[in-house]
Amino acid sequence: VFIPVGAVETNGILPSGRDYVYPLAYAMMLAEQTDSLYMPGLIWSYPGTTVMAPSTIYMSPTAGLAYLKVLARSLLRQGFRRQVWIS
Repeated sequence: VFIPVGAVETNGILPSGRDYVYPLAYAMMLAEQTDSLYMPGLIWSYPGTTVMAPSTIYMSPTAGLAYLKVLARSLLRQGFRRQVWIS
């Protein structure tokens, strides 16, 4: 299963969510080419050096890592032994 992850943050004049939309597009393309599955895009975590702005979602790096570990373990229990995380 391909799992796209990315932050949603303000990026100057660029659209918010591009860090999330690009991995989703790659996951969709790769899943189609390999007859696999992909998850909907995961909007998550630490937006790096972005100044807090109306469209920025903030989660600490520690909380983000814990969140991704929970998801990975859940997918493993559901039988997804091969997980490709795309950021």
